[in-house]
Amino acid sequence: MTTTTTRIGLALAVALAGFGEAGWAQEAPEEPATSEAAEPSEVPDLTVPDLSADAPRTYRTCPDRPPRPDWLESLSVRDSYKGVLLMSIYEARAYESIVASGDCSCSNKAPSWDAAMTEYQGDYAELDYEAQSEATSEFVDLKNSLRQQTRAICQKQGNW
Repeated sequence: MTTTTTRIGLALAVALAGFGEAGWAQEAPEEPATSEAAEPSEVPDLTVPDLSADAPRTYRTCPDRPPRPDWLESLSVRDSYKGVLLMSIYEARAYESIVASGDCSCSNKAPSWDAAMTEYQGDYAELDYEAQSEATSEFVDLKNSLRQQTRAICQKQGNW
């Protein structure tokens, strides 16, 4: 390494270190920018979830929902598209049920996986990656088209 390269490298390191202190050492204002403080219920929970393999999933609404099928939890990365399709079917059908019935009870929001499993096994399990990916997109689109209605129903019932 030449002397010029060393000098440029050192100058760059000093400049970046100086910038870091000026840019990151600023203190946050003591008072919120808005005149109204947020209600405690409006503050999102930013607790980092336990991501260890044996930690049970917890849900804010419908905490007693049925667990995902075992095979879904043990899919390889290569086969993960199958699980994505199954979850998309499950979620879209739950949204359809909520909108059709106007009921956001846990039996509609987090039903048994049986119907989604039956639909997946009967209509999609034997399809290749491309066909399953296309079906996933269709179910995601269906869910998204029902999202506003579902959210309105569930918010009224305190289950969103």
